[in-house]
Amino acid sequence: MWLVYFFMTTPGSYGTSVISTRMVTDYGWNEGLIGLASSTYFACMAVFSTISGMMESRIGYRKTILVGAVVGAAGFVVLLFGYTFVPVYLAVFGLIGACCAMGGLTAGPGLVNTWFGENSIMPMALLMTAGSIGGFIMPMVSQFLAGVSVRLCWIVYGIMCLLSILLALFVIRDDDGVEKRGAEAATKAVSSDGQAESAAADSTSQSSEPDGQKPSKLSYYTNFTFWAIVLQQLAIRAAAFGILSYIVLHAVQSEISPIRAALLVTIFNVANFTGRLASGVSDRLHVTPKQLCMGSLFFCGAGCAVIGLSHGFAGYAAGAAIAGFGFGIGCTIKGVLVALCFGSENFAVVNGVLESLSLLGNVLAPILVYQAAMLLGGYSNAYKLLGVFELLCLIPIIRTRIARVKLKTA
Repeated sequence: MWLVYFFMTTPGSYGTSVISTRMVTDYGWNEGLIGLASSTYFACMAVFSTISGMMESRIGYRKTILVGAVVGAAGFVVLLFGYTFVPVYLAVFGLIGACCAMGGLTAGPGLVNTWFGENSIMPMALLMTAGSIGGFIMPMVSQFLAGVSVRLCWIVYGIMCLLSILLALFVIRDDDGVEKRGAEAATKAVSSDGQAESAAADSTSQSSEPDGQKPSKLSYYTNFTFWAIVLQQLAIRAAAFGILSYIVLHAVQSEISPIRAALLVTIFNVANFTGRLASGVSDRLHVTPKQLCMGSLFFCGAGCAVIGLSHGFAGYAAGAAIAGFGFGIGCTIKGVLVALCFGSENFAVVNGVLESLSLLGNVLAPILVYQAAMLLGGYSNAYKLLGVFELLCLIPIIRTRIARVKLKTA
């Protein structure tokens, strides 16, 4: 699944920005098209995250991955022949966003939760490293391929989607580990009190609804815990994409050389990778999911504040590292929080809707940080304000009990 996550999410998230820049320099496109392509990508990713969650609950994760990989491969084939035509370029970016949503953002955490159950935090952390590693590798690979030919990029990206199709067909299974955990629970129950059937049912369904009643569909989304998690995800993504969008420009405006300024993005990504790995060993250090959730917001807020208060490279680098570490923790803990609060049987739909809402942070952060900088007289004040927002988002998490929620039945 790690390879599928890498193949289906990193080309669109990290590789295509390099290609869009070359379209401006080589074909004279307007610079605004870079932002428009990125917005199209994230908007379609948000829409298809919800659709993906619905598909996963009905046809399973494996088939959803297959659909996403086919959509992505078809999109790259279209780009191979029509990438110089702006409407085609933008439309296919929407397809790539759909591919990313169906192939990694929702299916990946869902499968990890299905396979590992309550022991999913370390596997979830390892899965999430695919995205941060892609942040290192894919821009460099794309830059090299685009130097040869832009068409070569589309060919390589298409091959990655085809490899995902093969992995989904012959390697990935929806139910790995479920039957084994159920059998172990049943055996344990037999040895204790002979209630094997009840224990096996509990281990596979873990339903919290009384008398077999199912919760109403709206009960998931009118729950305080759900919106507290949404706000936490929105906040950490706002910090991450607010920093990644403008920290290089902010550093250059502070008379730091462009090369050193670009290094700040690398520092952020290194810290992001470290945060994802660190969250994987949190259970061994007796750190609870709620503490991880609070920590992600604290680190993101502190990082933004440090950037806003600093006036040199060392301060900017420290802020980027602190915020990147918090972002890594926050990305990893999302799937664990959904499984813990809403159960495995509700994971696909709830996680899909949550991912769609969270992606608003990706889309809105660059716009709002820019507007704040214009209104407040510079990016320093914008980052200070962003830091305050991150810390305020701690309040709902502090008041939330991170445990299985009781949902209203229909």
